[in-house]
Amino acid sequence: MTQFDPTPPPAPFDPTPPPAPAPPPRPRQPSIPFPRYEVRLTYVLMGLNIAIFLGFQAWAFLSDIPYGFLLSVGWKENALVANGAYWRLFTAMFLHGGLMHLAVNMYSLWILGREVETIFGTPRFLIVYTIGGLLGSVASFLLTDAPSVGASGAIFALVGGLAAFFLKNRKLLGDRARDSIQNIVVIVLINLFIGTAGSIDNWAHMGGLVGGLFVAWMISPFFTIDRPEFGQISVRDVAYTVPRIALGTVTGLLITIALALYGSAQYALLGG
Repeated sequence: MTQFDPTPPPAPFDPTPPPAPAPPPRPRQPSIPFPRYEVRLTYVLMGLNIAIFLGFQAWAFLSDIPYGFLLSVGWKENALVANGAYWRLFTAMFLHGGLMHLAVNMYSLWILGREVETIFGTPRFLIVYTIGGLLGSVASFLLTDAPSVGASGAIFALVGGLAAFFLKNRKLLGDRARDSIQNIVVIVLINLFIGTAGSIDNWAHMGGLVGGLFVAWMISPFFTIDRPEFGQISVRDVAYTVPRIALGTVTGLLITIALALYGSAQYALLGG
């Protein structure tokens, strides 16, 4: 007869240490209700650029006038700008050399314009786009002799505007601001590298970027949080004041005018 031992055999030795206890869950951060504005002007600008391109193409087709000649009516040409046609610094922002040029710029405007207008609101978006674009044209006037057209200077101004926003709000936005700034730096470097080839006007891009950053630094939203200790978070944009926006707009326009006049003086001094 075999005796039955009900005691279970000892478990084999396992040298693996027991798993560490899971860390306690992080406290849930309350969502911050940042103000978001309706997108309107971005679509208007896209429609205006496309309408001008199609209108000039139809004009060239119906009149047998070369499309390039029609562009020369409004492009940035240094000799004409230096002789007083400063309006060309503005009209050049709405002309494009071809379908691909238009398509790339309108896609970029569709992506960046909606984001900037959502954050800045239509009035401040218009200020950054217009003054930044003008400073891009002025940079091209000062630093390159070739005629120039395109909305890319104004689009780079929107990139500068986003950079200013995330830099100013980096403490509040944390990782989002840091990641966004890194992405902006990468995008700018890639585009400037691409601009070293062909007939791309990199000076307009850099002028628009710096101009948009400068103007947006004065007028872009700057958020503060009110009464977080009560659990009712309220976000306030302390930069959204008429005097501050007016100061940024006037300063940007004065710098644009001063640089354009300086370029004209230099052009005359060098004998055209």
